[in-house]
Order: sequence, then structure tokens, then C-alpha cells
Amino acid sequence: MWKEYLILSGRDQKGHAQCADYVINRHAPTVLNHRAFQGLFRRYVIYPAVSRETLSAGHHLYADRSTTRLIVEHACDDGDVFRHA
Repeated sequence: MWKEYLILSGRDQKGHAQCADYVINRHAPTVLNHRAFQGLFRRYVIYPAVSRETLSAGHHLYADRSTTRLIVEHACDDGDVFRHA
């Protein structure tokens, strides 16, 4: 299986809201409905990032990414087919 992650960041809440709205309501439906991507994805998931303030000490894996707002996961069987699409 091949995976790709797209990390989207924003500097403020307004920018985050606009970014999330665009990705969730415009970009994702356009990609998923485009004929080049039909049947390609095994998984296409949009995750909201959890802020560091909501985590207890030691319950984070990476350095502070306080500007990270959304993470998009693409998974398919063949990365070359994905890149071609």
C-alpha cells in the first residue's frame, strides 16, 4: 500500500476555518468525483489536528506543530498510478 499525507496549516483561526472549508467542501469532493481518481483510493481521510494544549505531557509524538490544522491521508495500492492521475 502507498500513502501520502498532506499537512495543511494556518496562522490564525479565520485562515484555518477558510482552509478547512475549502478542503472539506470543495477540494475533496472535486478530487473524489474526478474520473481520473475513480476507484483509485483505498482510503481518503481528513483528520483535524489536535492542539498540544489538549494533550497531557508525553502524549505527543512530534515537535510542536501549532499551525497544523488538517491532515489529509491518501492511500492507494500503487503510488505511480496516483501520481499519474
